[in-house]
Amino acid sequence: MTIPLLHDPAYPRLKEFLIEATGLAYYADKDGDLASRVEGRISASGAEGAAAYLDLLQEEGAGGRELETLISELTIGETYFFRHQELFNALRDLALPELIARNQQRRRLRVWSAGCATGSEPYSLAMLLKREFASQLAGWELSILGTDLNQHFLARAREGRFEDWALRTLSEE
Repeated sequence: MTIPLLHDPAYPRLKEFLIEATGLAYYADKDGDLASRVEGRISASGAEGAAAYLDLLQEEGAGGRELETLISELTIGETYFFRHQELFNALRDLALPELIARNQQRRRLRVWSAGCATGSEPYSLAMLLKREFASQLAGWELSILGTDLNQHFLARAREGRFEDWALRTLSEE
């Protein structure tokens, strides 16, 4: 399937802008994926091609409605509790014990979950901390910050409500 946007002379500038504005470097070598997702937004916005769409995005600025809508199309919302279990094992066995030891005097632990989508990862981390480190962290100041470009995902994360699909790797306990 040919994607007409790939042949638009302004597409490389649009792509560069999008990666710079969003940090979604995933698309740096995935022109087909990016162009197919962006094409729908160009059409919906009424812009005539990549140059006009780029002008629209730049005119609106970083917090513009169209960029936010496009980000919803570009971000990947695949998430579930304890996704990539091997990473949580590494946190449990290596990273967290080291961080706890290093912060023993301050008794403060702050964790940032970047690209958290609908929140399964930060909630998984909270569960891991409670299950594995509760006694060591008693009386500590703990904070877990989940961020994402996609504002719709963050709104769902704030609710703390999850579909069965996100819970599929959890035991009944």
